[in-house]
Amino acid sequence: MKTKQPGILVISNYRDSHVARPEAEIFVGLAQRGFPITVITYGDAEYVKRFESFGIYVVDGHPTSKKDKTATALIRKVVQERNIKVLVLCNSMGVVCALNAVKDLPVKLIAYRGFAGNVHWYDPTAYMQFLHPRLDKIWCLSKYVEDEWHKQLFFDKSKTEVILKGQDLSWYEGVDAIDLKTELGLTPKDFLIVCVANNRKVKGVHCLLKAANELPKDLPIHIALVGRDMQIPYHLKLVEKGGREAKTHFLGYRSKVLEIIKSSDAVVVPSLREGLSKAMIEALALQIPLISSAVPSSLEILEHGKNALIFPVNDHKSLAKQIVYLINNPQLKEKFAKAGLVAFSEALSLKNTVDKFEQMVLNLVSKS
Repeated sequence: MKTKQPGILVISNYRDSHVARPEAEIFVGLAQRGFPITVITYGDAEYVKRFESFGIYVVDGHPTSKKDKTATALIRKVVQERNIKVLVLCNSMGVVCALNAVKDLPVKLIAYRGFAGNVHWYDPTAYMQFLHPRLDKIWCLSKYVEDEWHKQLFFDKSKTEVILKGQDLSWYEGVDAIDLKTELGLTPKDFLIVCVANNRKVKGVHCLLKAANELPKDLPIHIALVGRDMQIPYHLKLVEKGGREAKTHFLGYRSKVLEIIKSSDAVVVPSLREGLSKAMIEALALQIPLISSAVPSSLEILEHGKNALIFPVNDHKSLAKQIVYLINNPQLKEKFAKAGLVAFSEALSLKNTVDKFEQMVLNLVSKS
């Protein structure tokens, strides 16, 4: 007789299906393998219908804050009524509310970390969140995140588990380029670089803008910045300093990010620190030439000159040189496209991700 799989409760925000897909599909995969999956998210989340189509039980009640007493009570109720054995907590609100909800319940807790910063062993509040001894596993998005986590003093290193959020190349089939150059008033001969991020200092957008100011004036290089909060005074000042107002395009938030990437001549990921860049993964899948900073997580997948061009973190002059090198060597587009697909397939297999997650869950439950 087949052993019944343990019930899993996931707490995460699945409103934006484009952002959520790699994570959400892990639990779709586990549901297909017989795991009873329950998800607490926002009732209007885009992924609700897909979850339900695979028999995943969805509860409307994502925490609105770390002190959300209603959400805490709901989590406890769901754990008890749904016979939950493992909780997967994908953001800080979920972590804090779940810790309060299951204090005396015999369940295992997995907390997700997609980046390395903002947790310090000397901060007392960290022990009420991601350094709480009640957490059984810290699911790290990359080896880099794990390495940074291991620098925390007094932390049990055996608690970390590196599982990349795998993807499927079929997700990128049928993605058509939009005529972005025409929209921006450019010609086919203009070289269009796209940078996608919701701007924060660690995304390194300032490095790209400084690099643009180092580019030869006669080269028709345009930069499109896609994402929230790009058009800040500091960025505008850098653009003005280089006299590149006509060659820098602030597109703001766009829902069709893949189509924009597909429309570009190159993608630049200038991050100063990164758990694992989504824009990098999408450029590889869509076979668009990629220039990336040498953040350790990206180097787990990228190799300079083989499937991308790499420059030292926050070195805008080196970035400018790599941009010029790419333009002067158009044969790299085909080379990087083929090698990028190989890197994508080897490092980001969705099946491997689901396999590893299943094993992590079963190992935890076996220790009960």
